[in-house]
Amino acid sequence: MTHPEFLLDLNVILDFFQNRAPHAEHAERLFAAARELRVSLWITGDAPSTLCYVLEEQFRQNRESRPSLKAQGIISRLLDKVSVAPVTKTSLERALGFGMEDYEDAIQAAAAVEAGVGTLVTRDASGYRDLPLDLLAVLTPLESLGLLGVWS
Repeated sequence: MTHPEFLLDLNVILDFFQNRAPHAEHAERLFAAARELRVSLWITGDAPSTLCYVLEEQFRQNRESRPSLKAQGIISRLLDKVSVAPVTKTSLERALGFGMEDYEDAIQAAAAVEAGVGTLVTRDASGYRDLPLDLLAVLTPLESLGLLGVWS
């Protein structure tokens, strides 16, 4: 039996790992649905480096020891839970052709399309409004949970 595949925008990943209220609950339920094999989660190939940088800065601000190693441990746990959509020269060029305001969002969309992932999950769906509608479904975390039947 096949199940849906969702590419997670970086904001959803950060909600999960930084426990950012009130959004963390939706992100946690998405990862729980993946553990239950109800959905396959994807990230883009460039997401781990950005996530690592953000987490390292957070750990440094909290004066935690070994911030780089802690951030890398989180990246390792993330990679155990997701598949990775490569960011290639083709996807970077395709992203430029979308004419979207935010190039980072366009890269995520292009990588999802190239990987054959049909849905992108983000808290900022408006950032994808210029994306051709037939390429990719864009859902909020709450909408994606509703689609999976784990939130009503």
